[in-house]
Amino acid sequence: MTRIRHRNLAVRVCLIATFFVYGTLQVHAQAERAGAAATIPIELTSGKPFVQVKVNDSEPLWFIFDTGNSGGPGVEEGQARQLGLDVKITQQGQFGAGEGKEISIGQATGVTLTVGDQKLVNQTVMVLPMDHVAVVEGRSVDGILGYSFISNYVVEIDYGAGIIRLHDPNTFKYDGPGKLVPFRLFNNWVVVRCPIKLPNREPIDGAFVVDTGARGTILFNRPFVEANRLLKTMPEMPLVTIGGGMGGEARGLVGRIEHLQLGPFLLQQPIAVFSQDRTGVMASDAFSGIIGGEVLRRCKVFFDYSRQLMILEPLAKTPPPYEYDMSGLFLIAEGPDFKTFRVQSVMSGSPAADAGLKRDDIITAINDRPAQELTLEHVRSMFKQVDEEYRLDVKRGEQTLQLVIKTRKLI
Repeated sequence: MTRIRHRNLAVRVCLIATFFVYGTLQVHAQAERAGAAATIPIELTSGKPFVQVKVNDSEPLWFIFDTGNSGGPGVEEGQARQLGLDVKITQQGQFGAGEGKEISIGQATGVTLTVGDQKLVNQTVMVLPMDHVAVVEGRSVDGILGYSFISNYVVEIDYGAGIIRLHDPNTFKYDGPGKLVPFRLFNNWVVVRCPIKLPNREPIDGAFVVDTGARGTILFNRPFVEANRLLKTMPEMPLVTIGGGMGGEARGLVGRIEHLQLGPFLLQQPIAVFSQDRTGVMASDAFSGIIGGEVLRRCKVFFDYSRQLMILEPLAKTPPPYEYDMSGLFLIAEGPDFKTFRVQSVMSGSPAADAGLKRDDIITAINDRPAQELTLEHVRSMFKQVDEEYRLDVKRGEQTLQLVIKTRKLI
């Protein structure tokens, strides 16, 4: 297992949100179970489930429900200050996806978290910066739940219905059409063995973390890419921004593989990211890569940590094809209401590049619809539609421009 050391402190690598890590304390939840399954509404953003959580006596806050977080809960540092938590800085250094950014991570003790009718008392929570994650998601990210909460239950994530059900593992019995996929727990991650098939290659076996808090379909860590020479038979692929983490902007090569075998399911022509990061979680050799929300959101998914089983029920007999952005833009959303859509990067040779869009341009309207009426999630969905023409009102410094892009398949 790869370890990060700082000031003689060994820190386990773990995944959070848009591919970033933090040092964990092994804090186990003291959950007051209600006996029958508890039901919690969720909101999906980038395929990630968000749930409402109260911190002590706070108003409901939005936490990512994240199987990629192998430790205790985390609270965004700005929220922790507003809530008056007594935060002590425990670590400083470079963590997570992206490269080169130093951050501070703290902890607060004696915290009560309430999730639906489930209460976790006397918790030690990590306190960490997440404002960089919020702009990538286009919404508030107030915290994160992970292993210490999830492992107390059989968790049923019904992506189609927009709810999570928490079942008591002692009484849970499954009776449905889903298929069983065994996993093993490795540093409290859900890890599955999956063969992948690339063009003109025999299948290659890998160990992948199943991460509800990750965008995308499948991501290959750089050491796995290099050790297996994955790029050897792949066609030329664009190097693009794939997200943002505690280390800064994360980039990778994006293309399609022939298929991914997840238990009994064969995922045809999925989008795959081949990480190029030299530091952070995607530079880890502890596992091969990540299976993310773009796969999971097509199913009803059960995570049974006590039996180390995942159950998958596809929501449709014929799932929709996997698609990627067709504009060539990677946008972030800034401002208190996340309505300032800023261009983070432009793919070379894409419709956005052809139209003349540049990094740091601000899109103020699309087809005469002002940004205030849109969300980042909505805009990204629009740009995944093929052969659509969009008129963009753009602010570039003091200039106001109107540019036109016509989407096309880039991957």
